[in-house]
Amino acid sequence: MELKKPSSFDVITKLLLPALALAALILGQIKGSPPGFLWALLGLTVFLVIFGFVYTPLTEKRRQWHEQARDIQAVAYALPELRRLARAFAEFVDSGRTLHYVIANELCQHKPELLAKVRGGK
Repeated sequence: MELKKPSSFDVITKLLLPALALAALILGQIKGSPPGFLWALLGLTVFLVIFGFVYTPLTEKRRQWHEQARDIQAVAYALPELRRLARAFAEFVDSGRTLHYVIANELCQHKPELLAKVRGGK
């Protein structure tokens, strides 16, 4: 799983709010707004940039790591059972006891007329 590249619309929307906050900060500086208000605008600008460009991609990456860890755990849990089934199937195939063999030799006891009935013949 890869992180998808953000579209230009996503980048513009992530830049728009911080740019507006920064413009308000500059206008507030020019107009002589109180320092507390200017610091709040600066904090808002930094918060919006961090949230838009750092926090969201990191949470997405963390989610992908978590899914990958769950996949690895599921494989580790299921692999012994898969190996057991593969060994059992290999023993079945290697023994030559296929379904055709069982029907022809054990159920029909090498009698061609019974084998023909099983196959659908009359």
